[in-house]
Amino acid sequence: MFQRQTPDFDAQFIQARELERNGEIARAKQAYQEILSQNPTMTGAVHRLGVIAAKQGNAEEALAHLSRAQSLDPDNSEILTDIGYVLYTQNRGNEAANALRAALERSPDNERAINNLGLVLGKQGNMAEAHAMFRNIGTEAEALASLGYVYAQRGELEKAEQSFSRALDHDSELRIAAEGLLQINERKRLRGSKPITEDLSNQVAEGATGQEWNGMSDTELAELAQRLNTTMEQRRSEGTVQPASHQANVPAPAADPAPSAPQYFRNQPRPVFGSPTAKSWRLPLRSEPDFGI
Repeated sequence: MFQRQTPDFDAQFIQARELERNGEIARAKQAYQEILSQNPTMTGAVHRLGVIAAKQGNAEEALAHLSRAQSLDPDNSEILTDIGYVLYTQNRGNEAANALRAALERSPDNERAINNLGLVLGKQGNMAEAHAMFRNIGTEAEALASLGYVYAQRGELEKAEQSFSRALDHDSELRIAAEGLLQINERKRLRGSKPITEDLSNQVAEGATGQEWNGMSDTELAELAQRLNTTMEQRRSEGTVQPASHQANVPAPAADPAPSAPQYFRNQPRPVFGSPTAKSWRLPLRSEPDFGI
């Protein structure tokens, strides 16, 4: 007697994920929908539809899918993390923070949630808490670089510059800090301010106004980091920057008031889904929000 074969939804889901990873988004979306037409409670398929909608800029549709996925699997930390991310992109900071804290209650080691919560807190001006979050998932230099990203997102370029500079004090070869400082200098140049590394900025940015620096080779960035370090040494000799050894025990900075002396303060971890607030500002680090991995 003929028996109808039960569909292998797991295999179908794996195939759909492969389509999504290969950039065949329309086919992946259709595949997820076909799975759900036969198995409406498959959480993974609902979740991925939410991720796709968010990446396409459809926040309301994304939240509808993600909320449904979360109702199907209330303890799934990854779904809550993605809900927090989408809320963050919609400037719903308090709701985003609540979702991310809920994600961490379920999975305290979820680095995406830790990073994204740091971004949310920083955007709200809670720099000390943001710094603490970033230090939980990286080195002090990386944390300072991430904090620089947050300041840049808030338009506080002087503080961003200080954060990236201090990150290079801790690690002179930190690619993300060198790139961040170069982008800050380019922004300040376009605004008419004098960057602290004006000569270097002009050499790199000549004829490339508005260009992003993510495409530099490791060798080029290592050279830039060394040259930036030389600049920092010159600033120290002029008494404008304290050596890192004098700053090792500096507590996490408060957002207000700003320090009166030349002191410093970090955001990207590897969110790898682009900045939601300024598409022209991207760093290949943990400073960008993590989403839908």
